[in-house]
Amino acid sequence: MALINQNTEERQTWEQVFTELSDSARTCRHQFGYYVNDRVCDNQFNCKDCAIHINVKRLMESRRRDGWREKPTEDEIFGLHLPADRLYHRGHTWIKEESDGAYTVGLDDFGRRLIGKPDSIDLPETGTEVQRNEPIWKITREDTDVSMLSPITGKVIETGNTNTEWYVKIKPADNNGLTEHLLHGSEVKKWIQHEIGRLQVSLSDDQIGVSFADGGVLLDDLPEAFPRADWNRIYRELFLQK
Repeated sequence: MALINQNTEERQTWEQVFTELSDSARTCRHQFGYYVNDRVCDNQFNCKDCAIHINVKRLMESRRRDGWREKPTEDEIFGLHLPADRLYHRGHTWIKEESDGAYTVGLDDFGRRLIGKPDSIDLPETGTEVQRNEPIWKITREDTDVSMLSPITGKVIETGNTNTEWYVKIKPADNNGLTEHLLHGSEVKKWIQHEIGRLQVSLSDDQIGVSFADGGVLLDDLPEAFPRADWNRIYRELFLQK
């Protein structure tokens, strides 16, 4: 699997990677919020400069002035733990702002189940400069490597690896539009439903014949449950490594 590697001259830029992603991987975030239909993003998920995103924000601000309030979001979605106090990157990392102005970055529960039990985790060194939509750490599962994408730009100030999860703490380079492209609130549920559907299609392509029923729960270690699947290809698609 060809990785987007920060330490090689052959690495692809995010612009190159984005153009090679499937249409289903580039679904407009506002389709998850029911503001548009059948729209594929053509702006590299750069919502800050997107006219549609700007118009949706204006509409929501107008509704709030009229007394509208978004319903509280759930922490458990289709059996996945997706806390509402975090923002989510389309490559299945999440961020949470800390009291010191830094952001903790981790792998979301859907991504965790896609990886299962990793053989190794390669976290960045403290002081490493990371760029939005470029690799932040590498996970190896059997013969497959996958580079997780950073949700924001900044400098790594801390890393950790516990028995249950690993994380990177980043001091952002600039707060201007830092999290504008990340999913939150009611968008997350529809997005995860979309991702489960993409996973089901990917497994069906491998003639696994798997079906995820509504309300069902994904297994903790999907590669172990479906060893005949082409996980190299599935990881490229779902972790935006195309």
